[in-house]
Amino acid sequence: MKMFRMWPGWVGLCLALLAGMPAKATPFSAAGPDCFFTTVASRLLFSEMGLSLGQIQVYPTNQYTPAVHRLLQVTANIYDVTSTNYFPAVYRPVFSVDASNDVWLAGYTNVPCITDPSQLAPPIDAVALAFTPNLPAFVLTNIYNVPWIIAARKGFPNFNEYVEENIVGMTRRLQFTRNINGATMYQVLPITGTNQMYLMSLHNSGGLDFWNPYTNNFTDNVTVSYRVFSLNYITNSDTSDVVPTLPYSPLGFFTSNSISLEGWPGTGLWAGGQPNANSFYVPVNFTGFTSLSNSVYRTPYAGGTPGALPLGFPAPCLVPTNYFGTLGMTTIFETNLPAEQQFYVPQWGLVTTNQLQVYILDQDARGTSHVIDYVNLEMAGSQNINNEIFNDDTNGEGSSQSPQGIWNMNLNAKYPALPWGIYNQIQISRGFENVSAEDGTWQGDPEAATYSSSVGVQIADFDAFFYPWGSVVPIEFDGGIYYGSNYEASVQAPYAPTRYAVGYTVLEANDPLVHYMTSDLVPSFPVDLQTEYNNFITNVPGPSAVPFTLGKLNYNFRPWGGNPYLLADDGIEEVESLDPLLFSLEERDPGTFGPDNWGFPTNQVLSIDWLGQVHRGTPWQTIYLKSPDITRESYQLGGGQQRTSGLNIWAQWTGDTNLVGGTNYTDAYMMAPVQDWKIAGILAAMFNTNSFSSLISVNDPNTNDWMDALDGLTAVTNSTPAEFLEISSDSPQASAIANAIQAQRMSEYAGSFASLGDILATPELSVQSPFLNLSSSNNITDEEYEAIPGQLLSLLRVDSIGSVTSTANGQVVFQFTGYDNEPYLIESSPDLVNWSIVSTNSPVNGTITVTNTPSANAGMLFYRTVSSD
Repeated sequence: MKMFRMWPGWVGLCLALLAGMPAKATPFSAAGPDCFFTTVASRLLFSEMGLSLGQIQVYPTNQYTPAVHRLLQVTANIYDVTSTNYFPAVYRPVFSVDASNDVWLAGYTNVPCITDPSQLAPPIDAVALAFTPNLPAFVLTNIYNVPWIIAARKGFPNFNEYVEENIVGMTRRLQFTRNINGATMYQVLPITGTNQMYLMSLHNSGGLDFWNPYTNNFTDNVTVSYRVFSLNYITNSDTSDVVPTLPYSPLGFFTSNSISLEGWPGTGLWAGGQPNANSFYVPVNFTGFTSLSNSVYRTPYAGGTPGALPLGFPAPCLVPTNYFGTLGMTTIFETNLPAEQQFYVPQWGLVTTNQLQVYILDQDARGTSHVIDYVNLEMAGSQNINNEIFNDDTNGEGSSQSPQGIWNMNLNAKYPALPWGIYNQIQISRGFENVSAEDGTWQGDPEAATYSSSVGVQIADFDAFFYPWGSVVPIEFDGGIYYGSNYEASVQAPYAPTRYAVGYTVLEANDPLVHYMTSDLVPSFPVDLQTEYNNFITNVPGPSAVPFTLGKLNYNFRPWGGNPYLLADDGIEEVESLDPLLFSLEERDPGTFGPDNWGFPTNQVLSIDWLGQVHRGTPWQTIYLKSPDITRESYQLGGGQQRTSGLNIWAQWTGDTNLVGGTNYTDAYMMAPVQDWKIAGILAAMFNTNSFSSLISVNDPNTNDWMDALDGLTAVTNSTPAEFLEISSDSPQASAIANAIQAQRMSEYAGSFASLGDILATPELSVQSPFLNLSSSNNITDEEYEAIPGQLLSLLRVDSIGSVTSTANGQVVFQFTGYDNEPYLIESSPDLVNWSIVSTNSPVNGTITVTNTPSANAGMLFYRTVSSD
């Protein structure tokens, strides 16, 4: 019995809270999937994160974080263990909107089957729901990034991957002008204008696929449905708005379809790190989709007056070149810019929003449709185009040797008003051999009378423009002699370089059972996508599609031991330098080399004996009953060259590094494996049906009691084959474990375990079990590590702990922890001998709150809880 002394100064009394031992347990009662989900999820959310299931805000503040989703996923997974249904349990969110237009997640409803097509209606943004008039109290709709909860059930195909590549192409053309009115032969005519034009384009490639990641064929008839919408905005610093285009069509694409499949092949025998290609289904695979063809960028400074543009074009805007043709015009250069705007380059960007809804329906023998997978994601990203295009070096600036770089916008020291990149473009166009064209593209001058596809003629004609009017200029180029004579008032530089900025949207499932939030799908380790997917497109004449992983194993698939394809291609040393936890049980379950290795229990009586075998909602890991804490460790990256904290790696693993606003370490920590210790303690109290009189306190100081508690439990060895041994209380192994528990308890704060699950910090219960051969740790499975704690938890009880919450207005308000539905007597005593009953209470969500008004002369009082039986 533990005693706590607290001194409320207002009356000088001593409040001691004494823990009594209840005598029996009341069975957990939450019949049906709805009641079970609501009861358990509410308890976990409140205990772990201080949230109420019916009041999770999704707009304007979004409280639906990966950690929240994980607790809901764990709840569904636990219920599914007790279910006899063939299909996984499915829960759909319910929403409410208050008078302030705040949107709340108000709860969940079980969806045993699809009874109305509106259940699968396209998702909307939460802000759209917020301002929808005349809503009912509870709204059944689908909102992006608030997923349905589908229990982790082995054997079903699932969404695997969505990938998209956006290629922004930029071409710079130069035009030179002079006044030829009244000119005489060989007269030197000064160049009056050096004008520029930027042409932009946007090409998209990508697709999505689904996968049956299991060896066995899936023989059910299914319907695969998808809706994909990608919207792109080209932005610039000339306006706070996006850049409009003519004729004002949006940039992007939309596709949707539903396809029926009869049977789905399994992975079969893998070869070269790849499964059977037929185990993937690729309904969307597009290459080189053009969202924006070559379009001229118009600045606000054309014509010398900001905003004054020919033909009433808005400022700024992108005008497709074919639009000029409809007006009987050639494209327009930016001419006569103010001096301070010479060779003006705005800050360009690309903002991309991807919306995705996919689901798989399985039809039973009666033709009823059941959801076996459902994903609704919205992901926004931005790209700094200037950083990828105008990024050439400035080495050599100011010297006689021009620095290389067509896109170097630093000013030339010899020609202070001329950027190096434009100077180099002129030099290349004139045929100077010491400057090379980075993409080899020569576009000529379509307005020149002597236009020719021959590069030599283009160079000669352009170079002649810089000599006295009418001169014939010989140019030697590529072994030939070319002559140029130019009588034109203007000429374009024949070399017009093009460079591409490439951006990716990559959503790939690591663990096929974890793919419901964008944080689950963003690549979770530092793979250089530009290297892995393609050579970064800089020195090529046009856009090309990247070799995405559609229809084969994606790069982000990383079970225990690593990605089979990357290992086959790069070897374990290279992969391990990027992924140091390939064989770390702090992050992944040992032996889960693929989905076939899962051993989820089914059709079980509700208990916690099988809790450690339930998927925990983070990749490749079941509920964690082991002692190592990843957040307190550090690891080597890059072949030992860089050291990083375990919390950093874990945040990356969970996707909390990709949240808006940066890494959310708090949320990542709330998902850390050791958080399952608290979950185990909560569920042990909720599900335990053993008589309380038979339970041992988690803080029992008697070592013999612990040895007796271990008596009869089953230990699993990692011998080959594995042996199942009955633990004897008088065995040296039982003694070692019992003494380790006592040592761990004494090392805790105040020398006691604060919660039941804290006992799992004892290494001898799991990773240092005396029943395991630790010298052969590579063949120890997760179930073998957690065999003893999985059985022991159901034999333990946590002490009732008290605390004072208020001492005001002559009243004492205090709380006791306890087991729900179990009646406790609250008693007080002035001397620890004579006790009187204050009240009888039963905990709600594990807590009893008591208000007591002692008499004015009560003096020092002690309080305790005792079972009413």
